[in-house]
Amino acid sequence: MADDDIVDSVAVAISDGRPVDWVSVEASASGEDKALVRHLHLISTLTAAARPAGALATAGAGPPPSRIFQAAIAIAGVKAALGLAGWMLLPRAGPAAPSWPFITNLAVFAGAAAVLFFGGRRDSPARHLAALFLVIASAFSDRLLLGLSEPSAFAPPVVLLRGLSVDAFIS
Repeated sequence: MADDDIVDSVAVAISDGRPVDWVSVEASASGEDKALVRHLHLISTLTAAARPAGALATAGAGPPPSRIFQAAIAIAGVKAALGLAGWMLLPRAGPAAPSWPFITNLAVFAGAAAVLFFGGRRDSPARHLAALFLVIASAFSDRLLLGLSEPSAFAPPVVLLRGLSVDAFIS
């Protein structure tokens, strides 16, 4: 294993609260990484003193997400995607209020949600934060969905989606 991999794996283990075999890690590190490993050992010792006793057992053992939660996140994703499509189709001179604050917030929160979701491990706190960001992004899509209501065929689904407040399901 390369030295960078050792330092990275030790840092991940510390952040997850998992135990580290310091003797073997310090023996396998070389050069500048020995100093990094010693610093990481110190950080681990300091955080272990502040961590509650039962924290290791409950670190990743949360309940699986409920079907309602999964459905709410799916609706939030659909609203965010269709909000982006609606913004592209929104007439530029039509709405009285500017749409740039809505699309900016939608893009920032949806982009951050995508990075956290695809970058986080399954059942990790990063995925839970991604879900929250996606729900926030969907709240900014309601105004942008108006761009899809122009053809009368799309009006009923747009009214339905605008009426679904996904953030009401998250508690």
